Amino acid sequence: SKEYLDNKDDNPKKWLCQPCPVGAFCEGETSRKDVIALKGWWRIPWSAGNMSFGKCPFQDDCLGAESGANTSNFVEKCKDGTKGPLCSICIDHYNRDGGECTLCDDSTVPVRIGILIGLLILFFAAVTFFRRRILQKWGHYRPLWRDFLRVLGINITFAQINSSLPHVLEVPWPNGWHKFLQNFAFVNIDVMSLVGASCIADYNYYISFLIMMCL
Repeated sequence: SKEYLDNKDDNPKKWLCQPCPVGAFCEGETSRKDVIALKGWWRIPWSAGNMSFGKCPFQDDCLGAESGANTSNFVEKCKDGTKGPLCSICIDHYNRDGGECTLCDDSTVPVRIGILIGLLILFFAAVTFFRRRILQKWGHYRPLWRDFLRVLGINITFAQINSSLPHVLEVPWPNGWHKFLQNFAFVNIDVMSLVGASCIADYNYYISFLIMMCL
């Protein structure tokens, strides 16, 4: 198995070969200072000895070494535009679209908010306009509406479970599967991210989660 030389002690007699941590690169003659994260993994700074690594939810955002390559060609860091634990947070003036943190475009935020408000206005206008007809037909179509809501709820729940699988099950999911699931991020009702709220002001996870709970 791959190992690295743990030479942190001043006494060379106490140096030992240690197993390479999961998520780390230890190919060739590797000492402690040469151990870096693999691509898609993030060094946990508060871990014992600073030698533990966590798998990033957005693997392309965690830069590091690749198996079979020269470590001198790689730098262990977060991709430009990302920061924080597991490189999962977009920096200021960046917003995560389709799983990637992209530079905010001031013109897109008002458009997104306008589309959201427009859809809400259209929905309430339609309900108001067809209110009398809906009330007249409600008794006849009530079972159909109830079945429609059940089918819709099942599909949304299934899509939410699918989107969480890569973060719950320790399975080497293909990158294509990750990118495919990112197209269905809207089922998690993260409205703040969809409208690009981080482009307007800095907000944290708690604010976003509170809004999702209200919805």
